[in-house]
Amino acid sequence: MRNTLLAVFSIAFAVPVFACEICGATNSSLGFGSLEQGNKHSIGLHYQFRNYTSEHPVLFSHLTEKSKEVYQRIEVRGQIRLNKWAQVQVSVPIAYNYQIKNAMTYLKTGLADPMVTGVVYLINKSDSTNTKYVRWTAGAG
Repeated sequence: MRNTLLAVFSIAFAVPVFACEICGATNSSLGFGSLEQGNKHSIGLHYQFRNYTSEHPVLFSHLTEKSKEVYQRIEVRGQIRLNKWAQVQVSVPIAYNYQIKNAMTYLKTGLADPMVTGVVYLINKSDSTNTKYVRWTAGAG
């Protein structure tokens, strides 16, 4: 049984896989921004980006495809404290995405998916020195 499993794994790892980075989501978004943590009023700005250069071998089409994709997103985020145990969070993102594929440029820009979320703090405690916090939340939006 062990030899069979070893043979199956050896074959599986020896077969090349032509997976695309974008479809496989192997790279996460890079980004930076700020927003106050905890149950406080705040507003912040967040920026995310992804850059890819892809080359699909002849396996997927008759010609080798080369493309470059750039995904950018700037987002205004805010949270409003309703009381000690509840808050509303708002996100308004704007997307700027383009692709250069076989010398053609494709561009998509505009408002992405705005979001409003209600959050309830199930546990909102701090230690005696107010340096460490324990917060458990539940939300829907």
